Amino acid sequence: MGESSLGVLEIEKKYSEKFSSVLNQLISAESVILLSDFLKAKTSIKNTDKIVGDIVGLIESTIYGYIEYYAVMQYLYMDKTGEWTEAGEDRVKSSFFAVLNSFPADKDLNYSDYSFSQDKINQLAVLYKVDSLNKEELSNRIKSPTFDILGLSFSFTETAKLNKLLAIVSSQRRVIMGLSGSYISMIFALATTVKYHEYEIHILYKEEIRTPNAVNYIVAVIDQNQIAIRREVCEYIFYKKWLPVVEDEPFFLSFMNGNLENQVAEAIKKQVMQAYSVNNKEELLEVKDDFINKMMENFSYHEVSHDILDDFNLTKEESSMVTAISVQEENILTVMTEVLTEWMPGSLHLKGPMKNIVDTAVKNGNNSKARQLLLTYMSDGWFLDTDTEFMHSYTYLMFAPLLKCLKLDSEIDFIELYGELNSIFDFFLTWYRNTIADVLVKLKKMEYVDTDKEILDYDSFNKRVEKCMRIYNELINKNLSDDIIISQNWINFFSQMKSLSPHNFESISSLISDKEQQLYKDLILKFGGEESALKYGDDIRSFVLDGMISRGFSIPLE
Repeated sequence: MGESSLGVLEIEKKYSEKFSSVLNQLISAESVILLSDFLKAKTSIKNTDKIVGDIVGLIESTIYGYIEYYAVMQYLYMDKTGEWTEAGEDRVKSSFFAVLNSFPADKDLNYSDYSFSQDKINQLAVLYKVDSLNKEELSNRIKSPTFDILGLSFSFTETAKLNKLLAIVSSQRRVIMGLSGSYISMIFALATTVKYHEYEIHILYKEEIRTPNAVNYIVAVIDQNQIAIRREVCEYIFYKKWLPVVEDEPFFLSFMNGNLENQVAEAIKKQVMQAYSVNNKEELLEVKDDFINKMMENFSYHEVSHDILDDFNLTKEESSMVTAISVQEENILTVMTEVLTEWMPGSLHLKGPMKNIVDTAVKNGNNSKARQLLLTYMSDGWFLDTDTEFMHSYTYLMFAPLLKCLKLDSEIDFIELYGELNSIFDFFLTWYRNTIADVLVKLKKMEYVDTDKEILDYDSFNKRVEKCMRIYNELINKNLSDDIIISQNWINFFSQMKSLSPHNFESISSLISDKEQQLYKDLILKFGGEESALKYGDDIRSFVLDGMISRGFSIPLE
């Protein structure tokens, strides 16, 4: 019987038996050794190119199938529970339906697109035999995905290992995976990869399948040394956010003039257009690639900065605790982790986006590019015109320090910003560390109610949570990293705490809220001076709005 008559499973079994140990050996090597080169140098196997072609096809189709399988189950779970993440049902659906149907970035979905996509999901659920699973069964299956490929097994925490396998077989595709809140996020895409020190930055230019929680406003993802920049999402933002800036209509401008938050948002966008010397749609489309590349430059430095934040005496226990609280309730601590990455001074090469921007101006002498980068970043960071209220604090924390370096007529003093950057980062980091320490102290002083109504101290309650998670992981989750286990323990800790001792969780929330209000007072004093402190108190919103308008970020009344 010829190979052409073999079924897919038989072909996979054949290649697993012959090449599993070879692939495992190459994955373990320090550098990337192409399978084709290895076979040609080490064996007398003929038809090397055909064999490698078959293997890469099997690997890519297997990864695609696994992610599609988990994506369908994640969608079914969201649909049954209503837990659509903070993105909301409409955004999750439109994003997931778009990838299922390979829609272009600028397409608006209509009713027939939604209906057709829902039918497609139902068909896939039947195909994968998950259509009859209840929410508990779905929850168990989506918690710890694994990939069995040609006799090798990969967990969802092994993005780098899986991408090395793809590189070894000369695949043009890459995968990014990780824990996003309480869901696993996965994306499989055509990509180009660049090495940046110890990081691999994958530019995903054609996403072929992704989980529903990987919505189309998440522009970048990091998993250890693996960074993915989603170019399609950047294009989506370009068409949906930036193209309309040069297509304003009179009634729209009139509406903007009546709302300060929206007025500032539009004024920043207009300044971005001026920075690119763009006056109309045609001119903006001409600079599209440069525009998107600069967007991706900002996002790349942001993701690198996320990783190096751990070097600033932040333990995994502390960072995981912050993330776990946010699963139950968004708060200033999770926003502060984002702000710290923005202001990260870092080292010579590994630095945050604001440091890259000021280096572009001061060290490289390219004020024009630095202005384009910063104004685009300011626009992306302005949330006061949106209903995403938990991100309003992000705007306050980013713009209050910037006001000191923004001058009249929207000019930017990059020299002053360069000099202030370390001080800004240290100010935020000190508050962050102190607040986390205060939360931990309060947690350890509390009494907790267990499932059997027994009153426990912190250590006893925490040990019970860890024991439950250890038993669960032994039964369900295999080979989880210590970091994932710590994260899961904290998520379960606050979940049980909120359920069994809600007054404790409310007390922690109140503590964080009080710390936030004091932070705003200190911000206004530090970056606005005593006169502003007397005028605004802790009214950070008015301080930022007034500051931006007084510096020329406003739309003139017609």
